[in-house]
Amino acid sequence: MDYSIHQSEYSHESESTGGVVAAGGVEFHAGRLKLSPEFRYNRWAGRYWEFYHRGFERGSNRNQAEILFGIAF
Repeated sequence: MDYSIHQSEYSHESESTGGVVAAGGVEFHAGRLKLSPEFRYNRWAGRYWEFYHRGFERGSNRNQAEILFGIAF
């Protein structure tokens, strides 16, 4: 068994990065209700966190998709 201690490189940026956003949605009326589903896609310019260990690299995903659903009355 290997009980040696290995040091990893980890970086965390405290500031958010810029990026590009594309969004689209529709609005429906059902009686007194207003329903508004929306889709958003973000492509971040940089990673929020990164991890390196023995040639293995991992980091936060630069692609982000969201589905929002609004209800108003």
